[in-house]
Amino acid sequence: MRKQLGVSLLELVVAMAIVGILASIAYPSYQRYLVKSRRADAQGALLELAGFLERSYTVNGCYFDKGDDGICGNGDDSTPNLPFVSLLANGSRSMEAFPANMSYAFTLEVGFSGNTYTLSATPSPDSSQASDGALRVDQAGRKFWDKDNSGDFDEGENGW
Repeated sequence: MRKQLGVSLLELVVAMAIVGILASIAYPSYQRYLVKSRRADAQGALLELAGFLERSYTVNGCYFDKGDDGICGNGDDSTPNLPFVSLLANGSRSMEAFPANMSYAFTLEVGFSGNTYTLSATPSPDSSQASDGALRVDQAGRKFWDKDNSGDFDEGENGW
């Protein structure tokens, strides 16, 4: 009897087929996991920016940076500069408006009186987040997610 010293071609093909099947199942799950984790990063960043705005409100008495007259809502106020305006795919934050590997862009809208705001996180059209839908939070702490990516926050899309 001769001792076998290697694997046969058939065994190798079977092993490669099994690895291919497992990879075809695992890869889409991994992609969904990445989209969910980046969305969670964006949600955390929105809450961080909301905290920044609340601290600004404590100092200024409104969500604006007051104008020269020191009174909120007189028309010469400016929207506060956010500490970051984009979220990168690796979870880090950036002051650059449209960096190469951006997953979300943040925008701030302050109401006319300076007593309301809406923070939005819009997915980058060039990223895997593109079909995930925008996120939004306001001064009352209400959270919205455009789950169906329709461009509107419909009934049932409040809350994360």
